[in-house]
Amino acid sequence: DCVPRTCMGTVSKLYMALKHVDGLPLAPESRLAYISGECQIDYVLPDYRELPANVGSAAGSLFVVGTILALYREDGQVRCEAVAPHMMDRLLLHPDMVHDH
Repeated sequence: DCVPRTCMGTVSKLYMALKHVDGLPLAPESRLAYISGECQIDYVLPDYRELPANVGSAAGSLFVVGTILALYREDGQVRCEAVAPHMMDRLLLHPDMVHDH
């Protein structure tokens, strides 16, 4: 079976990261230029942020359910790797996702 690894906990961590990035002092033009690969920025853009303690337990997690495999393209081939345990409670975003859609 192949089941996407999405639950309220992982989506909430992604939301917290997006909220952090939205709070950065970047003009819309700079954001679009960065996304399209035209420039670099001096900020670290997280792919997740830890949830506050009072929210974490309410959001839930699928941490112990099954094995997670990351499928991605590299050098024209599809690769498959087991995901490291410390990454099991977040959504994994590949930098090329913007260009793949």
